Amino acid sequence: MPTDKPRFTITVDAELDKAIEDYKYKTRAKNKTQAVINLIEIGMDSLMKEIKQKEKAPESYVSETACATPEERELLSLYNQMNDDGKKLLISTARTYAGNPAMQKESSCEEAI
Repeated sequence: MPTDKPRFTITVDAELDKAIEDYKYKTRAKNKTQAVINLIEIGMDSLMKEIKQKEKAPESYVSETACATPEERELLSLYNQMNDDGKKLLISTARTYAGNPAMQKESSCEEAI
């Protein structure tokens, strides 16, 4: 029976294929397609919950940390006020600069404890 649903093809290695087949068997999915859809939905649900939990992290987390400076607390506060695009840009920029040895701290908070 034809469908109007979008279609795409993926290629997986033998190990992942076996894992999908095992999942299909254990959950009694109708077919491999249904098994993959279920796995994608489970993964997406889990990822979205994780993202939402990180977004809801209290600002007090940094302020209660022994190593938090006023600048770090301010940065977290500003980050929490940003929309998703602003957060993505800030994270991307921070990752870029974190990889620059000239921008790295001489010792981390964890090393001092």
